[in-house]
Parts: sequence; C-alpha cells; structure tokens
Amino acid sequence: MTRDHGLINQVLNAPEVIGAVCPDGVTALDAKGLDDGSRIFLKVVREQGPAGAGGGEVRAKEHLCPTVVGVFVLQRTLAGVFEVHTCLLNSCRGAKAVAAGKLGVEWMFLHTDATRLYSLCPDSNPASMHYAFAVGFHQAFHRAHLWLKGGKPEGATVVELTVQQWAYKNADRYRETGQAFHKQLHAGREDHHGEDVLHDGMLGVALQMGGVQPFKAQELYNTWAVAAGYAPGQFKGRLSNGEQLVDIAEALITYHPGTKQVGILKGF
Repeated sequence: MTRDHGLINQVLNAPEVIGAVCPDGVTALDAKGLDDGSRIFLKVVREQGPAGAGGGEVRAKEHLCPTVVGVFVLQRTLAGVFEVHTCLLNSCRGAKAVAAGKLGVEWMFLHTDATRLYSLCPDSNPASMHYAFAVGFHQAFHRAHLWLKGGKPEGATVVELTVQQWAYKNADRYRETGQAFHKQLHAGREDHHGEDVLHDGMLGVALQMGGVQPFKAQELYNTWAVAAGYAPGQFKGRLSNGEQLVDIAEALITYHPGTKQVGILKGF
C-alpha cells in the first residue's frame, strides 16, 4: 500500500493508463485529491531476480529497490465493497499483470474488510474483461450507457469477485496452515472427521485472515462450515499476549496468529 502521491500520479497520468481508465473529458488525475480516505492504493513493483535469473517478477507488495510498474486503485463504495481500477504501465503486461492482479486481490481480502470487489469493463476495451477473468473475476451484468467514449455513451460489463468465491478457489494454497492447526488440536486425540482437504484449506484461509480481520474470518469460515456439515466457530476476543480466544463448539481454544500455536483451555 502506498500514499506517495507523486509516484501514484506518474502511473495514473501515463498515456497508456489515463486513456484506458478514465472516461472522456478527464485529461489529468491528481492523487492528492483522490486520497480522501475512501481509496486504497496498492503499488505494483517488479522485483529483479539475481544475476543470471530468468527475468523479474511482478509483486503487489513492497521491496527495498522496487521498479514501479503500476497501481491498483480500490475505491470503497459501500461497507466491504470496493471498485477496482487497474492502472498498469506497458512494462507490466501478460502473465506478470495477471500475477500482480491476483496478489492484489489476495491482499485486499486478507488485510482489509473487503468482501466484494468489482470493476467496469467498457465495451471498447475488451482486453479489460479478459484480464479480469484471468485474475479470477466473474461477469455480473452488462449495462448500456455506463461509459463515455469518443463523446458517445457506450455499454460496459460489470465483473465481480466475492471473498467466498476467492476462498473456495484458493483454499488449497492455505491447506498446510489448516493441517498444522488440526494436528495440534487433535494431538493425542482421535480426529473425528479424518482428512478433509477443503476443510483444512478453508480453515487455513480463515486463520490467515483472522490475524487482521477476525470477525470477517469467522463469517467466511462459518458460511462454509454450516453448509459442509461442520459446527461454526466463534471469535471471543483477543488476549493481552496476542492470542485469540475461539469457541469451536467442542472446545474453547487459543490461537496465536504469529506463532500459529494452538492451546486448549477446556473441552475434549
């Protein structure tokens, strides 16, 4: 995340960006005016690999000596809902752009209250919709006269991605975190549900998210759990040592998001 207005302006006002993300009549953007508290700016940087490595990697996070290749502007329109504006320079295209987009989505869902992301894809820019689909978005609806191009109104497709959709698709990446939790929880005890890959994955996502957004993580996990036949959990509070107090129906436990240590206070 960045609030460097000069850096943001360099990206937003690049010819390949402003002509694509702004409707007719907008010839310049000023980040200072846009930074009114309703927007999050994610800086996209290219990390250069060591000598001999095969090219750089686009990463949506901070680095010591980054080469800035774009900015994602996320505007809060409702509680938990953000409109996404993708502002990438010509040096960030193809697979690198898709990788950056996926990392940006991940960051928003894990570190903010975002539960739904959406974006407008004008009819005159079909590449924007192809990009959105590659990142993981889905078509929501199409509406005529939603954009202005060449002095005339044109249609646009609204694409969206919810935190539940993202979690279901990416749960396997967090499976090891869920497995480690269950291994500690059931150490020396019978694991009643046996191996459940999706359960481990959804729990892993919730644990990763819960360090910053515990109530959001609780809702995400419980929405899946009750439909999948598992008991919901309840976040009860945070202890002074950083541990979280969680009621998982069969036990009252503690979990530390940093050390990932599980403690059992009562139950079983």
